Amino acid sequence: MKKIISVILAFVVLLSFVSCDKDREYDEAEVLSAASALIEKSHRLNELFYGKGLEFSDEGVGKYKLATAESLEYYGISTIEDMKSLTREIFSESYSEIIFNSSVFSPVQIDDVIKSYARYSQSYDKEGNPNGIMVLSDYDYSLKGTYEYSSSMEVVDVEGEVIVVRTLVTATSEDGKVKNINFDIRLFEESYGWRLVTPTYVVYNEYSDMYDNLKK
Repeated sequence: MKKIISVILAFVVLLSFVSCDKDREYDEAEVLSAASALIEKSHRLNELFYGKGLEFSDEGVGKYKLATAESLEYYGISTIEDMKSLTREIFSESYSEIIFNSSVFSPVQIDDVIKSYARYSQSYDKEGNPNGIMVLSDYDYSLKGTYEYSSSMEVVDVEGEVIVVRTLVTATSEDGKVKNINFDIRLFEESYGWRLVTPTYVVYNEYSDMYDNLKK
């Protein structure tokens, strides 16, 4: 239920951005430069949230294990709040809140029953100070395989205050299947700069191949 609510919230966020009567003006070179920089910064965050994520030790309680110091150093973080700060540097305030309410940070509940726990949880010492990040060791992450962006991008649409940028992404499955995808990302300009309002990771989808074959 919580995942469904997150999807609905994402849709509402996009609608709120595109509800303006008049499309905004923009400098294409500025938008493309911002898009390229934000996408580049998002790759490691995608790996952290949706890919293999933090490595963990054997220390912990139940399925929650303590993240290794080496893994925290690799991502340049030490607390959950560090993760959220990095998120806000890349994604809009509204979309960041959607991420914070996803299963990465929050448990999934249906009718007040917890179906799965948050991927990451803050650990505290006896004085209440953060002293590590706990990782759900059996979390079923969605970003498997790899993806690679083309260096070529173009603005293809303006939706009120949102700029739509299209580029080619090559997605590779875990068993080596490759698919080229025309992928759209959306940007919104906040007071402190351009931010993304859509995810940037791409997963090879075998079901889309089946659909394409049916159309032939």
